[in-house]
Amino acid sequence: MSFELTIQAETFNQQLGSVVQAQLHDIGMDVSVKAYDRGTYFNKLFGGTDSWIFFYLWPVPIDVITLFVNSAAADGKGPNWSNAKIPAIDAGINRYLGARNESQLNAASANLQVLIAQNLPLIPIVNREAFWVHRKNVHGYLVHQWNLYPYYNDVWLS
Repeated sequence: MSFELTIQAETFNQQLGSVVQAQLHDIGMDVSVKAYDRGTYFNKLFGGTDSWIFFYLWPVPIDVITLFVNSAAADGKGPNWSNAKIPAIDAGINRYLGARNESQLNAASANLQVLIAQNLPLIPIVNREAFWVHRKNVHGYLVHQWNLYPYYNDVWLS
């Protein structure tokens, strides 16, 4: 099996790409790592590529996965980088997005994860952690796990 792994030309991604390439080589896969500047990278993803490394800060992976495998996101309406067009997954996403309480959300999430695993439009192999730090003279800095990115509206330095 051989395929291309598309990455952004950033130090960490290049190092990670090399590790993934070496580990998959050990089990008989020929991975060609291709590093691109940010603009070219995203153009490659929207145009279709075999595989990619993408770092995101969503605290709930299922939320971002729905973007990457939802055929409703095709035709320029969203990323759907997996080029998935699987009606069962789309129905599972709709159940997930339409959940009215925690019980429905948990059931829909579990069902959607199984559908994705069974149909293999996306196989996550790496999950990076995000760390937020600041110095003691930074005040008003609030990070909450449900924000994609921190707000700096009320941040000030002493």
